[in-house]
Amino acid sequence: MKLPGDDDLEPPPILGTWPRLYTFILLWLGVVIAVLYGFTRYFA
Repeated sequence: MKLPGDDDLEPPPILGTWPRLYTFILLWLGVVIAVLYGFTRYFA
C-alpha cells in the first residue's frame, strides 16, 4: 500500500537504507550505554 508522497522519500545520507541507519543508531546507543555503565561501575 503506497501512501501519498511516498515517491518523495529520500535515502539516508549514509548506509544506503533507513533500516540500516536505524540499526546502526541502536547499536551505537547500546555501546554508549555499556561504556557509561562500565565507567559507573569502575568509579563507584
